[in-house]
Amino acid sequence: MHGDLVALRMLVVGSAGVDRDALRAAAAQAPLPLEVLEAETAPRAAAVLEDGRFDIVLLDDALPADDWRRVTRTARACKTPPFVIALADDLSHYPAGTLDADAVARKPAAAAAAQELMHACVQTRFPSRLLMVDDSPTMRAIVKKILSASRFPVDISETSDGRAALEMIARGAFDIVFLDYNMPGLNGVATLSELRRTAPCIKVVIMTSDGNPGVEERAREAGANAFLRKPFYPADVDAVLYGLFGLQPLAKAG
Repeated sequence: MHGDLVALRMLVVGSAGVDRDALRAAAAQAPLPLEVLEAETAPRAAAVLEDGRFDIVLLDDALPADDWRRVTRTARACKTPPFVIALADDLSHYPAGTLDADAVARKPAAAAAAQELMHACVQTRFPSRLLMVDDSPTMRAIVKKILSASRFPVDISETSDGRAALEMIARGAFDIVFLDYNMPGLNGVATLSELRRTAPCIKVVIMTSDGNPGVEERAREAGANAFLRKPFYPADVDAVLYGLFGLQPLAKAG
């Protein structure tokens, strides 16, 4: 994350099964200032949304359906609609199209899970620092265009080889690396192996046009968090980023 001071506003709606204290404590440790407001009822949530700007809304899935619809309708009608995340005990209950929400996340049961959720919330609204590594200038331009069309904001840097990537990562903070599998010199797997030793927390997405099914297995074994086979599209990138952020996408109902 960038060091620029940016404040985000979050509204937490509903209370059943949501540890508010854990969320507040996690928000205080978020990578950016995160102001958290709370609303126990749908009428209160709708009123708060109408009165002020919010970047993120966390909605307890235990809310009655009519209350849920009231809150989401109000959120969608905002001049700048917030990113709406449903909090659920069981993510399998919510396949695409079952809720009008941008994503569903598991209700945090511990402090560490609450911190991960807050970090994901920030990443939905504040650019993640992303390093793209590919030896082809044409492919870098194409992937950059695709990344720029993602629903998630990203601040993109780029380089053409693995060693340069390792040097850039050593000098600066990156959240995500999109790494080509086939590169001259230090290839993708070798770069990833070194990266896992020096910067184990960075999320790494391996990209390749190689149709061999064993390529993905080798990439996963080397420590890749996700895998994209070229050609890929903005929806494919979004699906990967949802997963990296610990969120599950949801198509809007209707």
